[in-house]
Amino acid sequence: MSLADLAAAANRCIGRHVGEPSPATLPPRSPLSIFVCRVSLPAGCLPPPGRLPFRIGAGAALEPWRARDLCLLEGIERFSAQFREGDPRVQPAIALPGCRKVVLPAARLRLGHPEPQDGPVDSRGCAAGETLEDAAARGVLELVEHDALAAWHQDAAIFEGLAAEGLSAELDTLCAWLSAKELRLQLGRFRHRSGAVVHLCICCDQAGRRPASGSAADIDPCHSALRACVESVVAWFNFDAIRRNGTPVEALAGEDRRAFECYLGLASAPGFLTKRTPDGDAKAVVSAGTPQSALAELVANWGADIAIFELTRAETGIAVARAVRLD
Repeated sequence: MSLADLAAAANRCIGRHVGEPSPATLPPRSPLSIFVCRVSLPAGCLPPPGRLPFRIGAGAALEPWRARDLCLLEGIERFSAQFREGDPRVQPAIALPGCRKVVLPAARLRLGHPEPQDGPVDSRGCAAGETLEDAAARGVLELVEHDALAAWHQDAAIFEGLAAEGLSAELDTLCAWLSAKELRLQLGRFRHRSGAVVHLCICCDQAGRRPASGSAADIDPCHSALRACVESVVAWFNFDAIRRNGTPVEALAGEDRRAFECYLGLASAPGFLTKRTPDGDAKAVVSAGTPQSALAELVANWGADIAIFELTRAETGIAVARAVRLD
């Protein structure tokens, strides 16, 4: 099932489980497209922390159709991950090569679960995919991404600097548009021990002020570089809108608040990109085989204790899994 096939299945959920994706307002001639959709809240599920009474799905890409598809898929992922009345109180992990077989409380796995936890449960490690194995591999890649970000906060030099220009025609177009707005991208690359390549991008002004970051991990370095750059630009314009609207810092929470404080200059982010890489790609060492083989290689290379839980809701027709790091 390709992205187009997944999107077709997600389209059938519009009006039942997710709302119609709506385009976000962006500056004139923006090469980016952003779509957001409302996610239905099942009976018994708590709304997300903050002011919204429901969760949302969002997607950003250089092509409008891709941004819309990504929005729908994230919406289905969020819908499937939510708690609903009648869900069991515990859930066993599924048997996949290299992954742990454990049983965890559903309150650790499901969004909006009414039983209290040590802090809110977020969507980290959740992913939709072509198959359950594909969704699981995508979930593990998200854990890899956050593991690399945690390491960056300890040692900024682990990310090697490289120029975003010249990596692809799409990034060249994005960089040219940003330059006309006196903005630029700082891009860094880190080869994670799992074999995936993690890219971290900071969008800022020409003097390095007002930074906003984006990151992504993938087996294909080209994919993670593009996604990290797009995410950083989206974050920058989100923070710019929040600033212009006069939203107080206190209105944000957690990682969003810390990132906004860095954007405003009220806090400092880690140093960044002190090294330069020689020309050439950082190739991931995970083979581009089947999703199951990629999952097994990622987990084996990393050496972390990973468990995979199925969150699929049958009515959507789309596989959703959650990867959880136990160690």
